[in-house]
Amino acid sequence: MNGAVMKCFIMVFLLLFSCISSADENLKSQILQYMEFGKIPNLVIVMVDKNKKSNIILLTNENKNGTQNLDEETIFELASVSKSFTGLIAAKMIEEGKIFPQTKVSSILPSIKTTYDGKSVEVTFLQLLNHTSGVPFKTIDMLYSQPQKGLAQVIDDIKLIDLQTMPGQQHAYATLNYDIAARMMEKVSGQSYQQLLRTYICCRYR
Repeated sequence: MNGAVMKCFIMVFLLLFSCISSADENLKSQILQYMEFGKIPNLVIVMVDKNKKSNIILLTNENKNGTQNLDEETIFELASVSKSFTGLIAAKMIEEGKIFPQTKVSSILPSIKTTYDGKSVEVTFLQLLNHTSGVPFKTIDMLYSQPQKGLAQVIDDIKLIDLQTMPGQQHAYATLNYDIAARMMEKVSGQSYQQLLRTYICCRYR
């Protein structure tokens, strides 16, 4: 997510929290301005009050080629939703002693080499989870360039990651962190990510 879009979402949510009781049309008008700024074509906002009454706002930015038939059934791609599942599975597996915060990536995925400033360095499971691994954001291209491949294939194909900072020194979001963490959990558990979802989430929180 680029900076403009992120800033737009922050402004939208601040506006929602501050104007939750405002008239819908006034709220829509202000949010459309932020959509223009963030170059967002379509936006669906669902607000639920303390009485569990919901209100859905559908917005289309025609200047950005927004769809003309946006409704409550329109399907959106929700990026990074699986990260919350991965984090929960990781917490459970750590509790069970199946993997540890200081477990090194190299101990489970030895084919992946991580370097910083030309020197080999170690990255831990926890550093992946809290985005302090040093893995650069641009590594997302490793994932999107191979959409036909599954998690195991993509991660197992990675041989070298040149880190942008020393592990543990700086926070920097990178999608690849959680993909590597998920693959580590697949390896130590002997289960696929789909099976881990069933074991730790779907079957426990029906």
